[in-house]
Amino acid sequence: MRSSISIVLILTLLFSFTACSVEGSAQPNDTTDSVTTPIPDDTTIYYEEDELPKNLKFKGDTVRILSLDEEGAKNELTVEFLTSDVVNDSVFNRELFVEDRLNVNIENIKLTRDLYGKEIVRQHASDEDDYQIYAASVGTLSGYVFERYLTDLGTLKHLDLSKPWWYDGFSTEAQLGDALYMATGSLSLTLIRSMYATFYNKELAKSYASLNDDMSELEDLYSVVNEGKWTYDTFYSLGSKVYTDLNGDTKRDSEDLYGIGISDAGTVNAFWSSFDINIFFRTEADWFELDVNLDKLYSALELGYTLVNVTPQCYIPPKDGSLYDTLCAKFAGDTILFMIDRLHSIESFSLRDMQSDYGILPFPKYDERQDEYHTFAGEDYTVFAIPTTCLDCDMTGAVLEALASYSYRYTAPAYLNVALKGKYMNDPQSRKMLGITVDGFTVDSAWIYRSTLAGNYPTVFSDLIAQQKDTFASAHQTAKDAVERALASHKYIIATDNEEADASEVGASEAGASEAAASGE
Repeated sequence: MRSSISIVLILTLLFSFTACSVEGSAQPNDTTDSVTTPIPDDTTIYYEEDELPKNLKFKGDTVRILSLDEEGAKNELTVEFLTSDVVNDSVFNRELFVEDRLNVNIENIKLTRDLYGKEIVRQHASDEDDYQIYAASVGTLSGYVFERYLTDLGTLKHLDLSKPWWYDGFSTEAQLGDALYMATGSLSLTLIRSMYATFYNKELAKSYASLNDDMSELEDLYSVVNEGKWTYDTFYSLGSKVYTDLNGDTKRDSEDLYGIGISDAGTVNAFWSSFDINIFFRTEADWFELDVNLDKLYSALELGYTLVNVTPQCYIPPKDGSLYDTLCAKFAGDTILFMIDRLHSIESFSLRDMQSDYGILPFPKYDERQDEYHTFAGEDYTVFAIPTTCLDCDMTGAVLEALASYSYRYTAPAYLNVALKGKYMNDPQSRKMLGITVDGFTVDSAWIYRSTLAGNYPTVFSDLIAQQKDTFASAHQTAKDAVERALASHKYIIATDNEEADASEVGASEAGASEAAASGE
């Protein structure tokens, strides 16, 4: 019931290190009816262009984007100034390029989360066309699908969701019946930033491998990944062997050296995707039902409980409001062997200034029988929707398509090639590991619609682990009942929408027949 991200991201990653170095090469023939995106002098890009009509121009109207003003997302869609930062400047130039290309003005209104929801409700209550694009985290926008606030993106003239800048894995899981109300892709840098990965200190790994015969895998972890042997058991057996009381106070505290570092119990949520545990199953009636392999789930949760609450070699920062900086600083200080965190950690000052070399590995598999590595991204990444109050969906769809296709060719590669570039990027194998991680993004419908269809089922178990409870079976039964109630109630909403749509089509058909009869046709 899950589907992984398009191969486009790994191609984007690899080409950003290879094709970009080909200076002065001729562009391949482009047979599509599209404009050519300006290419920096030192870069040759062999990426697919969009199929927006070459001479598509509007009348200078403004397209307003309503977005969340939150850390990580505030500069995702628009920035105010050029700063010589490649990612920032790509975002700046993207806006100018699309405005000039389509003869439109783009305005981004950024609101805090509490004001964001109020503004959406106000717009729909007043039936005003104030904002034409909604951009927010999937957890924020998904609830408005069932409020009938969002337009079916598949009906828009200029939006081509089959293109590689829209992630088909997400679209497949987010689809409700024949309709899709949200989409994400290259325009969402927060998606890459939100992906979980395994960071490891190469210096510590080399040291422990040379001193311990039973830790020889640390000598070449890339080969372990390539051979399909990077499993949770391998990760845990290595990490749980490492601990040193550096300050000699006989207490396990923040000054000691640990084999594993995680931010909090929420890290266990990554097990859903990375261990390939399905939550929802799509029925023959094209709806959902809860269908979890409970034996595998309970086994995974026991691993998570042990990691968070029992493993003394696992470091979890104190709850002081600075988990991100604290964990990264400790890893950068050579006192954590393995750090499991989101890719946005690479942007931290600690890792940017880290003196020791580090590498990135995908999140471990459940076991060697699992075919592929899967990556979890939670629900903080940005998705895009168009409100039903939008009066010119042709223009809005064209703007969204142009922004996304530009991001596919320039902004996402800039982020991968520059913002994520550190000492580890000098190693082609490290780049391959990052490609496996990004390409492995996998999402389940239950995570997309966690607060509506799933009744918060996916997060129930990590909450228990955070409370040092392991009553997983009883929690499943209670949560299962809530999911079934939520699925039943929301199925009625979608069914009603479909019936109304069918009735509208029938009415239009009958009206057309009457007109034809009256005219004697």
